[in-house]
Amino acid sequence: MGNLLKAERYKLFHSITFWVILIILPIYGFINADGYINYASYAGASAQAVSVTSFSGLFNSLAADMLMPLAIFAGVMAYNIGREFSSRTLSVQVAAGLNRRDIFVSKAIVNTLAYNALFLAVPFGATVKGIMHFGAGDLLDNILNILRTCCFTCFTMGAVFISSMLIAFLLKGGIKAGITAAVGWFVLVYVFAMAAQSNILALNIWSPIYHFRHMLEIGSSIRGGNIFDLPAILVSICWMAVCSIIMWKSFAKSDLK
Repeated sequence: MGNLLKAERYKLFHSITFWVILIILPIYGFINADGYINYASYAGASAQAVSVTSFSGLFNSLAADMLMPLAIFAGVMAYNIGREFSSRTLSVQVAAGLNRRDIFVSKAIVNTLAYNALFLAVPFGATVKGIMHFGAGDLLDNILNILRTCCFTCFTMGAVFISSMLIAFLLKGGIKAGITAAVGWFVLVYVFAMAAQSNILALNIWSPIYHFRHMLEIGSSIRGGNIFDLPAILVSICWMAVCSIIMWKSFAKSDLK
């Protein structure tokens, strides 16, 4: 398992595409932060503007607006993993005697964490501009707020990325898995957004997107509560568990040639 984790990490960290994206996204977030700061100054006492009064509030605002680009991340992830089926990379690993469970677990851990890092790269870039504009403020509260957002992002966006892996494991092809995941999550983000606006409880309860946005809308200060959002964690765990079980059963029975 340890060697497979190192191999997955090595492959990811030596990907030029991954590093280019990881460098570009924070720069984009730094530049784009001006729009949120200017809007907060112009809008005054509106609910959205009030939340952007600190660098952690700016971080949350940028994270909330990453949901549409999320479909692109899901598609890229599914494409990269699906390509390992079509290029016979996984077949070679299995033929070499590597345990399928270890292959599966190492791929899930490394890719989920890596794409969560990509998802948060834009908000972190904006945070630099936020510190320059707002100052440190209540530093401990701001840091805790950002850590909370990162924690719940790992759960809620983890559900999205694990489901993208499921698509790759089922379709076993780079292009078709990438397109399916990107289009699928683009549609789901839109559907979940409409369900939240229409207050459709049945969809909202099981939507990691809804819980993610709800957590960000709580505000930019977490002193005195709102640190532990149990529904968000439980829903995300359910998504990841169901997708992982289906994915593992498919991979365990796959005739990799």
